[in-house]
Amino acid sequence: MHHEFGDTALTSVAANVTAAQERLVFADRNIGMARELSAQAVSGRQSGLVDAVRAAESALGQARSLLDAVDNAAGDIRHAVAELPSVLADVEAGIKQADEQLQKMPGNTSAHTRELVAARDAAAQALEESRDTGGAGVSDPLGTFARVSKAGADLDRLLTTVAQEQANAERLNRSFEQALFTAESRVRAVSDYIDTRRGSIGPEARTRLAEAKRQLHAARDKRSTNITEAVGHANAASSLAANAQALANADVQAAQRAYTQQGGDNAGAILGGIIIGNLLSGGLRGGFGGWSPTSFGGSSSSSGGSSGGGFMGGGGRF
Repeated sequence: MHHEFGDTALTSVAANVTAAQERLVFADRNIGMARELSAQAVSGRQSGLVDAVRAAESALGQARSLLDAVDNAAGDIRHAVAELPSVLADVEAGIKQADEQLQKMPGNTSAHTRELVAARDAAAQALEESRDTGGAGVSDPLGTFARVSKAGADLDRLLTTVAQEQANAERLNRSFEQALFTAESRVRAVSDYIDTRRGSIGPEARTRLAEAKRQLHAARDKRSTNITEAVGHANAASSLAANAQALANADVQAAQRAYTQQGGDNAGAILGGIIIGNLLSGGLRGGFGGWSPTSFGGSSSSSGGSSGGGFMGGGGRF
């Protein structure tokens, strides 16, 4: 074996043959003593005979174990030599995968990402040492196999962890996109609804809409720093927008009932805030023969002193 492997590879069994020979000498000496004692039928010396026999047996057993250890080491080293190229290839592939994974998330500074960088560097170092011109892989195949396989296992573990984190982050990002789309569509819909019916929408619906817009703005701001909070803000915006829509619907229905009772063909324009008439105690008040066009189109913010787009008259806001 010394001709086949270096001294480093045989450290654990280098002295085994010498030690086995010593055990054999010890066993042979005790066997001789046992023979002498067995030939003498002297009363009281049987215990010495038993001790000699047992010592010889123990020494022979240890000699056998020492030689078996040499055989086992030889088998293990040869196995390491045979498997080492495959292990090196796996580690090299892991290093490449780590490089690709890290390139996908250049701004990620999480603890696991830093650990992945360290594991990749350690694996690269183990790989380099195994191919050192000094012949580390030849002089100590078993030790090289152990170091490289451990570095590869550590790298694989962190690759799995980081890949799972990345998958979770991607799912969370998709959840945010979905929540943001829902919130934006609801806020846009209720904004359009209120803008085209501002003559009949009360302050509660407008307040909910304003709160929804603030939550939507917060969701966009938080996306890059805390996407979990961003999802929460987007969902809150969606709920507030839905609440604003329900309140706006109720306001419009109430206004429609009031205008329907009065009759006339201008109900749509009045609801939209195009025509603002004077209401007194829920009814039409006199004037120039009916409704007067005092406001025209545009958003509620451009309606001047129309008090938030509601109907104003001598009797107050409807």
